[in-house]
Formats: sequence, structure tokens, C-alpha cells
Amino acid sequence: MVLIQFDGYRDSVLFDLGYMFPLKLRDIQRIDSIFVSHTHFDHFMGFDHFLRLSMEQDRVIGLYGPKNFIAQVVSKLGGYTWNLCESIDLDFHIHEIARETVRDAVLRGRDAYALREIHERDREDVIAETELYIVKTAILNHKIPVMAYSVEERDTLKVRKDDLDKMGLKPGPWLRDLKDRFPTPADNMEEVNIEGNNYRRAVLESQLLELRKGRKISYIVDTIFCEETYRDAVDLVTGSDELYCEMAYLSPDQSKAQENYHLTAAQAAVIARDASVKRLLPIHFSKRYEKRYHELIAEARSIFPNVEKAVKYHDREV
Repeated sequence: MVLIQFDGYRDSVLFDLGYMFPLKLRDIQRIDSIFVSHTHFDHFMGFDHFLRLSMEQDRVIGLYGPKNFIAQVVSKLGGYTWNLCESIDLDFHIHEIARETVRDAVLRGRDAYALREIHERDREDVIAETELYIVKTAILNHKIPVMAYSVEERDTLKVRKDDLDKMGLKPGPWLRDLKDRFPTPADNMEEVNIEGNNYRRAVLESQLLELRKGRKISYIVDTIFCEETYRDAVDLVTGSDELYCEMAYLSPDQSKAQENYHLTAAQAAVIARDASVKRLLPIHFSKRYEKRYHELIAEARSIFPNVEKAVKYHDREV
């Protein structure tokens, strides 16, 4: 499970609904989209915890998952009695992703989360899109379809607040206009009037605005390593700034990894290396290596040096 927060914005993204208790309430209530890899217990058991802590909010949550996902969410919600639903404003927009199609459904709190209809459409390259990011996916293989995801943050303009103060300027409509019309050619002589004083637009941009390149963060768990999954995984995560990837087994136990449809540390490192990933963050170790996780990291580093130690709770500001 990985939480991604966007610096300066309320919205955040969650990969999988696993053990939710380490997350703070304020973090859970900022999540607007959840991307579920598959619905094995350890990846979906946190749904009820999320539901309980979000119930009193007026929000729409996007839920994304593999084949049969709509029925599984409906079954989860159907396990509760909703006779007091008149004031529930928490809704779910569910998106069930297959190789060629996407099935969409809306479950509304005030309607006791009843499934009224399902719409099917052709699947496109981008499965989710907001003003902050786009999300792409690949379908891998864990004896069942399992989703890998990449979140690509859009480039953003940041205001250098210290320089704004040094110039004695206060934020206002002019600043929004400056950002909306960025960039202005350096030789452009157009001026902006701010509180009775004129400033060259191009100079203001160069002094006050900073273009921040969006980051790409990818997530892979629970898949066998074979020609098809290797190809699809590399295609999806190529150029990622961060790749969160399972390292379930050591290479001497590769036969066990194949039998259980998981990756070894070496296989995860090969994907990171061949996809030109900047940083590999290992997750989802087999319990057989408890107190030996350093061996998994060492194996990965022998192939791809830039591996960081896994942590139980990663609060990542992008």
C-alpha cells in the first residue's frame, strides 16, 4: 500500500487498500482516488476501515480495479444495513478495467449504495485524469489479473514566495493571470499593472515563477516474471522517478516465486534497470525473510544500485 500526496493540494492517491491503521485520519480523508491491484485479502481488507473514516464526508471517491471489481465492491457494501442512509453523501465511482474495455458504475450513499446500472466503454491508454495527474495501467499475472499502475504528475508552476515578498508585491488576480499565460517570450515588452505600478510580464515570470517537472510514480505487486509481464511492466514504468515494487523472494527461491506468481528481488531490479527507473523502493516481502530483509535489498542492489530501504508507512509528498 502506497499513499501519494501532492504538495500544495488536498487530493491524494492510494495504491491498494491493505493495512490502513498506520495512516492518519487527515491522510485518509484527503484520498480522492484508490487504485486496487487485486482483491486478495491483504490488498483489499482496508476498504471497511476507509469507509468508516470517510462516511461523514461529502465526497466522490474513484475506485479502480480489475475484472469483477464492481461486484466485489457491491458485495462489500451489501454486507451492511443502510436504512439510515438519507444523510450519507459519500459516493463511489467504480471503474473495472479489462484489456479492451472499462466498465463503470456509480454507487450513491443516499441510495443505500444500490447498483442501478453498469456502462461499458473502450479502454484508453489513460484510465484516470485530473488537473494534477494522469494514471496508466498494465494487467499482469498472479494466476488472476493484477493491475500495475503509474501516476504521472502534471508539470506545475510554483510561485517563489520569498521573491514575491522582496519585490513588495501581494498575491492577487494579476498573479493568477501571470500563471495562466505562462510562458511569455523574453523579448515581449507587454506590461502588467500591479497597484498602480507597471512591470514587464516576462521579467515577472522569470523572477517569480518556477516550472516544476511532474514526477512519475509506479507500483507493481504480486506478479509472475515471464516474457509478457516483463514487457508490459517495463513499458508501463519506463522513466519512473520512483518504482514501488514487490520483492517477495530471493533468487535461490525462484522456483517458489514462480509457483506462487511473485517476483524475486533480482527480477524486480531487472525491471527497474531496463525501464531506466531512477529509484526502486522495495515492498511486499515474504514473511520467510523476516529479519533478513537486508538480503533482498542487497540482491536487488547487485543489479540496480539505487534501491532504498522499505518502510512500513511512506508519506510521500510529490
